[in-house]
Amino acid sequence: MRLLHRTRAPSSGSGGPTDDTRVEFSIRLSAYLFVLILVSGIWIGSATLVPLVWIGILALAAVTELQPLALKIPTNLGPTLRLRDWMLAAIASAPAIAYLVLTWSQEFPYGGDQTYHNGAALEAYAFWWWLPWLGAIAALAIIVRWPRLALPALVLLALIGIASGPPLSFAGRYPGTLHFASVPLRVFPFRSPLNVERLLNVLAIPVWLLVLRPRIVRRAADISAVAIVLFLFWQKDNIYYFTSGYLEPWAIVLLLTAGEHLVRLGSEMIWRPLLLLGAAAMVKEHFILSLPVVALIYFPFRASWRERLHYMVIVATAIAPFALFFFVRASFKTWQGAQPITHAFSGEHFAAFAHRMQGEFGAAMPIVIFAFAALIVLGFRSRAFAALLAAAALDWLFFFTASVQQPWVGYPRTNLVPLVYAAIALGYVVERSRIGAVVWIALIGILNGVVLGPFLRDATRPDSARNFFEHSDAPIFYPIGEGMRFLAPNEPVALLNNGKWTYFFFYPGPIKEQYPDLAASHRILVKSFAGNPQRCRCSSDGANLALFIRFGGPAIESEAQQCRLEMLATCGRTLPITHEGALVGLLGRQR
Repeated sequence: MRLLHRTRAPSSGSGGPTDDTRVEFSIRLSAYLFVLILVSGIWIGSATLVPLVWIGILALAAVTELQPLALKIPTNLGPTLRLRDWMLAAIASAPAIAYLVLTWSQEFPYGGDQTYHNGAALEAYAFWWWLPWLGAIAALAIIVRWPRLALPALVLLALIGIASGPPLSFAGRYPGTLHFASVPLRVFPFRSPLNVERLLNVLAIPVWLLVLRPRIVRRAADISAVAIVLFLFWQKDNIYYFTSGYLEPWAIVLLLTAGEHLVRLGSEMIWRPLLLLGAAAMVKEHFILSLPVVALIYFPFRASWRERLHYMVIVATAIAPFALFFFVRASFKTWQGAQPITHAFSGEHFAAFAHRMQGEFGAAMPIVIFAFAALIVLGFRSRAFAALLAAAALDWLFFFTASVQQPWVGYPRTNLVPLVYAAIALGYVVERSRIGAVVWIALIGILNGVVLGPFLRDATRPDSARNFFEHSDAPIFYPIGEGMRFLAPNEPVALLNNGKWTYFFFYPGPIKEQYPDLAASHRILVKSFAGNPQRCRCSSDGANLALFIRFGGPAIESEAQQCRLEMLATCGRTLPITHEGALVGLLGRQR
């Protein structure tokens, strides 16, 4: 039996647009549970940690097997891809590809979360490759072909998870879905391990336009898609994230697909956006906030009790993998930081948010304001946009008030979900505009282009020119690879930095994870000279490579100058490393 099998023709009154190509199918929701729990890695050790949650998931899978749900799905694969679809995919991806190419050989970006995600990806690779990963792929193929096996497969997965030991951090602190997908790419000799995730994230853009949108939303390249592309994927911060090692990009395209599905198809096939939102949350956890909002707004209050029960089973299936992750994550990091604080609603906090928004969008700010205004207006006119507006508001409120997020108010990475929903509203308005879609498209492209140009130009400059692009603590590019190329093979070296002035736990390492080639050929020791520039003095133990933070501010730069003086006084030979006239490193040897 295949994953989908025909049962009967659709009934009328589905609550959204219909056509005669659609029929109803029975979908094995247990297969959905198996796939997400397997690829995210949350099965590892979780049955021992939270057995009751696993019992609930197995019971839910059993219910879906005993009472398969009749769910509507199109019989064809969607519109045929034409030249314009490929052209739009190329236009959408062009800025991200250009930035990726220009920064392919960049130094490792310290600060932020990319250090952690890079380490988690390497941990995932060590766990999955090669036999476990190939076994997982074989299991996925079997479940897709014979979905009736999903329930026993879930039981087996729980037992294997018990035997695998405790949960692993690559799947416990954040979902491990992206890392699972990146595993086969790591067999190729990438200069930087981070480039694996960077390349994978760029691919999310064409996959959305060429696979997800036409196959799920049933839309080929159109004016709405052009507006969304220019608004989202030509925006400098989004380009940065889609060429980073962060988890958000693939969650964004799943969210974009789910949101547009609601707008285009309404309540018809509502199970698909619900499951897409559940899948997005297993790529980046906070995307789960949209799921209960959409589920509540589309709850079939006037339907029969059986239909309401079926709907609740679908919602439970969509949220079950995240429920398991929720409890697993608590064993690695508390959720206390997500608790809201009331003093976030201060004038100073709002002013900081507005200032950061202006810095993010620059000349394109009028378009952003219009897009959110469109989302608000449409939210009072349409059920679909009401769901998107409420989900955007909840996501914004979460980050604006969460205690742990207070220093990062307005941080562009926390604005992504509302921005996606505003993009959908903007595309909808542009498509129906009376003043001419061409005018709108030109306006969006020009205003974003004004900001995009300098951003791409900076990618051609030394890496340190992009210091603190994200926030006041990230990224920080040190000339580690650039400086160490002057060392003799196997020469020991101490990497000296004062990054702890940016935040106390700052640590540029482990070097073997960020520069495995250098770690293999040199004995490297990472030292901090924050508060103690005398540590920069040369000794007979090996070379010193002092790393200075460009644009670090007066205190950091003053201490860097003291470090430089210590090296000049104690090192027999020194070699300065400068970027555009700024000293960013100093290599010294005692003799």
